[in-house]
Amino acid sequence: MRKRRRSVVAFIAILLCICTSVHATVLHIQDVTLSLGIPISPLTFYTYASGSGSLNLPNVTVGQLTLDLAEIPGGTGGYSISGVKATISSSLIEDTSLDGLASGNFQGGGQLVVTGTLRHDGTAITSANTRLIVANMAISSSETWALGELAGTPITLDGSIQFLPTAEGLGLGIVHGSDTLKIDNFRADFTFMFVGPDPSVLNTDQSLAGTGSTIQIVAMAPEPATVFLFTMAALAFRINKKK
Repeated sequence: MRKRRRSVVAFIAILLCICTSVHATVLHIQDVTLSLGIPISPLTFYTYASGSGSLNLPNVTVGQLTLDLAEIPGGTGGYSISGVKATISSSLIEDTSLDGLASGNFQGGGQLVVTGTLRHDGTAITSANTRLIVANMAISSSETWALGELAGTPITLDGSIQFLPTAEGLGLGIVHGSDTLKIDNFRADFTFMFVGPDPSVLNTDQSLAGTGSTIQIVAMAPEPATVFLFTMAALAFRINKKK
């Protein structure tokens, strides 16, 4: 009886692996890079005036980007986003600059919003300015995250923070034919490159701009296939243990 049960579990595992390899119903977004600045147009991303500092991206136009999908190795499956705009804001809580390198702790609880038109092979799936990614920082407004200057040239400030998508847009899942595009919990890596003027502190009246700046969205959740195999392995181990 136990041997038959193990055989059934193994058969189901093989069957599901075959099914998921033939066609992936849910396409999980694995990696997206939003380019925020171009060499001829520096992006102003930080200002400090009248005793208050703020990282602020008010509807920064990104352009077009492709989506790296976990279930399609090395490919995008023809999906892209055009007319991209990104919005986020976060206030400076504490300046932690040291030895001429600018850094600071910024307030959590912020929200990242990415709008645009989702396309498949150039054909629009959603209308323009659709809220495609709406995600909240994984930390509350009573907590902080760090943004700091890297030593060397070019002058670069960067920081990372985890986000939790809301039940909207790609966080909820956008259906296209037999596919459902979805974004799970992710880490956003903020990189502001070629920053000028060269900051030594963040708590003085100034505006900082950069070119070649990016927000890279990297999936935190394991790929569905990995989750499935882990679950089946755990189940098989449990059954074997009861033998």
